Amino acid sequence: MKRFFLLFMVFVLVLGSFAACTTDKPVTDPEATTTGATTTGATTATTTAATTAEPEDTRKHVYFDDRVTLEELIGKSADSFEIKNQTVTSKVSGTDTADSAVFKYDEANKIFTAVGTGTATIAVGGEEFEIVVDPAPISMFLIIGHSLGMGSQGNAPQSVKCEEGQAYHSEIGGIASASGISAEATKKPSGIDKLVDGTGYQGVDGAFAWRWNQLTGEKVWVVNAAIGGSCINEWIKGQTNNVNAIHAFKSAAKLLKKEIAAGHYEFKDMGVIYFSAANFDYKGVTPEDNKMALWYDSLWTSIQEGMTEDVNGDGTVDKPKSFGFVPLWQPDTTQHINKFNFDKPATFYMSASKGYEYAYTASIISRAWMTAGSSLSAIFPKIEYKTQSKEVKQPTKIADIVADTAHLTQTGYNAYGIDIAENTYSYLRTDNTTDKVTFFNAAGNAVSNINMSLASMQKISIVSSNTAAGNFDITVSDNLKYEFPGNLKAMSKGTGTITVSQNGTVLGTLTVTVS
Repeated sequence: MKRFFLLFMVFVLVLGSFAACTTDKPVTDPEATTTGATTTGATTATTTAATTAEPEDTRKHVYFDDRVTLEELIGKSADSFEIKNQTVTSKVSGTDTADSAVFKYDEANKIFTAVGTGTATIAVGGEEFEIVVDPAPISMFLIIGHSLGMGSQGNAPQSVKCEEGQAYHSEIGGIASASGISAEATKKPSGIDKLVDGTGYQGVDGAFAWRWNQLTGEKVWVVNAAIGGSCINEWIKGQTNNVNAIHAFKSAAKLLKKEIAAGHYEFKDMGVIYFSAANFDYKGVTPEDNKMALWYDSLWTSIQEGMTEDVNGDGTVDKPKSFGFVPLWQPDTTQHINKFNFDKPATFYMSASKGYEYAYTASIISRAWMTAGSSLSAIFPKIEYKTQSKEVKQPTKIADIVADTAHLTQTGYNAYGIDIAENTYSYLRTDNTTDKVTFFNAAGNAVSNINMSLASMQKISIVSSNTAAGNFDITVSDNLKYEFPGNLKAMSKGTGTITVSQNGTVLGTLTVTVS
């Protein structure tokens, strides 16, 4: 969707000896942004009677790298036109040379591309229309983790189609070998040297970018560094996966910094999406609690320390302000619990804990899918997007969205990516309040009360109704202890509770009897 906006100014009217002064505040409504159109509201400062009202800006505004038709620019079509008076304010990235033009026109497809920022005039039949090209707002996201992040078993032709000039993509990931155990050697980064079209990639990437663009009106750059078959101990600080992913993201950030300095973009947010699965017996590793805590804390710390860059070039260091976990929910949780599910308590703990400020749960919708049975079509999101070239149908059974015991079809990936984008948007751009939480045991079953023996330990996950919500107040009674990575310990006999609150409101209580 093309970005047009009118900048409205308020006229100050002076009647006799009376001066009228007004102050208008722009209203932010997250729901109003779902069309992808961007409107800039103006706040009018208090004025005096002597102030001269500025003329209304009736010019059309678009963003750098937008692709637009003549009718979208001037409100009507015409057989012939002229682009003139191009005043370029941007530069060729990394140089002091001005861009060659504000617009370039593709005669074959009848499309204007905004190739510079500044102003240009389009003359049609004696009329002239001044068009403004503004720097485009843009956010960046890094995808890491295992094969679901990489899109294994997906189908690129069925992936969500992003509008040209709205999404960019880079990848450095590996492909799982035939045995599914080892990963291919890391490939040379693709798209790090320039911003390349971000559509047509299997997995969640295109769907995430499409929905983010819809919700925010921003352009988005997705850097995918996921590695098939990988697990948490291969993503800790100093490991190859970690080092390569951070290096690729920083390289992308440095390129974006040059583009921003050139006047092409305005930086908004950066974030990380981690597809988490503790493939421990899959990898021959014992999932001991102390290791789990060290591994996840190491991943978290390395991202916070390593993914830093002064993207805006204003002397302020930018770093990810969102770290979304996508825990693995498989079709048969019990069958795979010893292979994949040990880290769910850790990821949910980090999402809820104030000790991990930017952590949240990016999506758990597949849990509902895997237990839906014949009601899947009722809970699966309606398909409202265009694909690359092959149609996808509304799923009615689990086989429509599950490719094998661990992976999704492209239809499933599309819905996953959209949900991740919506939760990420909620986390970064709204107040993240929730109305309730649910407690889960290690097997992934919801519980409201549990019984424990003295000095025993159980795994407890706290999941909120709004997965993007986080930073809860978690308190336990004196006979209990709850600590990272989701360990509930019985300290003395008696009946106790775990209570979860947010902003002073109690969201849920788990009753615990220690005997």
